[in-house]
Amino acid sequence: DNRLAMSAHQAFLVLVYIVGLVLVSSASAKVQGDCPVCHRVIKAAVELGAKQGITSAKALDKYCAIATLEVEDQKFCYNIDTIGKDISRLLDMGADEFRVCKKVNSINPDFCTVKIVKSTKTGEQLNDRLKKGI
Repeated sequence: DNRLAMSAHQAFLVLVYIVGLVLVSSASAKVQGDCPVCHRVIKAAVELGAKQGITSAKALDKYCAIATLEVEDQKFCYNIDTIGKDISRLLDMGADEFRVCKKVNSINPDFCTVKIVKSTKTGEQLNDRLKKGI
């Protein structure tokens, strides 16, 4: 009887754990799915800043100045130009891409309506641009 009660208790705990994992993973996917172009731009800018040893805010400016950016990235960079100080402050304080994109979306949800179109460029080409520091 005691073993059966213990087994039921353990099964309940496992079920609660699994439900928690599902909820956390779906919330994470929703956050990332809210503004995919933002996540892509901010992540690339932070990586560029780390590689070149410059602040993330300066790296965002440098990344947005790349002439060969995807159209979606160019539109997003143009849109966030007006709130650049807010984004720079968040990046300088060490905020990750999720926090920055949440802020961007709260300031103006239209910035996140830029759709990512399937590109002909591969991830390797983007990595090559980042490696060259362009």
